[in-house]
Amino acid sequence: MKTLHLVLLTVSGIIPLVILGIYLISNPMPDTYNVVRHAPDQNISSSTISQESLPCDLHISNQTMFAGYAGSLSCPIMDIYMSSKIVNYTGFYDMSDTIHPSVVVGPDTYIGTGQEELDKSGNNRMTANLILEPGHNATITYNVTASFVKCADKCPDGIIVPTQLNHTNIAEFIHREHNDMSHSHDGLEVRYDPQYETLMDGKTYTLKTTIMASKDVPRGTYWIILTPGNCAGGLLMLLTVSDCEK
Repeated sequence: MKTLHLVLLTVSGIIPLVILGIYLISNPMPDTYNVVRHAPDQNISSSTISQESLPCDLHISNQTMFAGYAGSLSCPIMDIYMSSKIVNYTGFYDMSDTIHPSVVVGPDTYIGTGQEELDKSGNNRMTANLILEPGHNATITYNVTASFVKCADKCPDGIIVPTQLNHTNIAEFIHREHNDMSHSHDGLEVRYDPQYETLMDGKTYTLKTTIMASKDVPRGTYWIILTPGNCAGGLLMLLTVSDCEK
């Protein structure tokens, strides 16, 4: 088994909305999103590549789970936010930064085009597409730095800004069925080390998230949201469960 162990460096930027709008009008929506790392160096027509030779994040045998696209994000005002930074990944078969429509959208994922187009708008929130083989475990190590909401001057009566907060680390699985979000993840389990911590403003914590896939886990794609959740700075990953080595 090929084991991935690397450090991920991220660069973020802001594109003016006007330029982005002009770009989207003049450029049709692509069939794949972000960079395809598995593309061969040779100039080979896709029609000449057999299904068996495709990378296992693009061809998933006996696929029954379809994640759908990442989805838009609308959040309330949060009293705490945690910035997240990946330290490393271990145990995954491979990783990419590509969303393949053919493996995230199945025949029953969406009804109509409204929800599908809305979900596509959030694809740039994906941190990585992680490929995990059934019967294997893999670990994501990342740092989080807590930031508490503060009053600009004197806090209004009844508002108490905490100096520390007890936090439980959890992860959330999501996929879509008939436009609706489903959180079922039979055969997949997540464990955190540590499971709990007492957060303090400005302090950085190192978390280890181990994802365990049973041998009979349903093959396919899932979204996994790491603690502290989407709206509080948690990382969004596409998890592809596929039989990579035959």
